[in-house]
Amino acid sequence: MARELKRRGYPLALIADSRPGTTVNVLTQHGLYDLFDAFAISEHLGVEKPHPLMFRHALDQLRIRQEDYGRTVMVGNNLERDVKGANALGMISVWIDWAPRRSKAPADASQVPQHTIKMPFDLLGVIDQLEREIGPHPRPLSRRRRQERG
Repeated sequence: MARELKRRGYPLALIADSRPGTTVNVLTQHGLYDLFDAFAISEHLGVEKPHPLMFRHALDQLRIRQEDYGRTVMVGNNLERDVKGANALGMISVWIDWAPRRSKAPADASQVPQHTIKMPFDLLGVIDQLEREIGPHPRPLSRRRRQERG
């Protein structure tokens, strides 16, 4: 799914409650690290999701303006952290319901996702639907393309 999103030209950010080395190691091991244009790692920022700094840090790195937050998708498997944080900033929240140890019921309205998917590739259908409904997201240049352009 991440490779297909990159092929379509979407910038990708990872927002994670983890240690920096863990993220790099896991993504590199699976050949995914270079797909990401931005990272917001809790240990670097001193806060954890759903704190808005986690999300804003990633959005700022992607050069997404605040007025475009509502056209930006956040995918996560945790209602309490991912969905709540995305909803608080007005992002499009997509909950991937596949983690058996996570709560399956929102504790309150702030944790209600706008979209729910069961498998990662299901996100592509949500993206296609959103582009039909609200038009394509203005895609900033990825880090790699900015470097190539000088």
